[in-house]
Amino acid sequence: MGIELTLRAARVQDFHQRYGGNPAYLKQNRIGLIAKTWGPDWPDPDAFLTLIADSREITEESSINVSVRVKAIDELMDQARTEPDAPKRAALWTQVERRLAEEAVLVPLSWQTRLLLRGAHATNVHVSPVYGDYDLLTMGVS
Repeated sequence: MGIELTLRAARVQDFHQRYGGNPAYLKQNRIGLIAKTWGPDWPDPDAFLTLIADSREITEESSINVSVRVKAIDELMDQARTEPDAPKRAALWTQVERRLAEEAVLVPLSWQTRLLLRGAHATNVHVSPVYGDYDLLTMGVS
């Protein structure tokens, strides 16, 4: 396939500001694919799709989105953000996800899952939908 790979270590902050999150650096060094991770602040399509797929979020440094520049996707996201009807809003976000898949500009490599174990005497057990882990503030022992 002709893929050349050179691994270089960098501090996380440097990676996001100088290298992997810097479109000018990526273009200058002819880097076509980078591995990045990011987690949304709350479980809603707007919380994560905006940062990874809205071309207006691309800045000279420290961008999460460095590859998606599709005006039609930006327009669909604008429609979804302003749609007050929940089912219609969800359908618009589904269209955004379909367009992203059609463009093939993002490559989802894996989805992390957790195996959660707890003792038999744990009480008030609640898994946070945001973090996918136990809510330790409310958990107790009987």
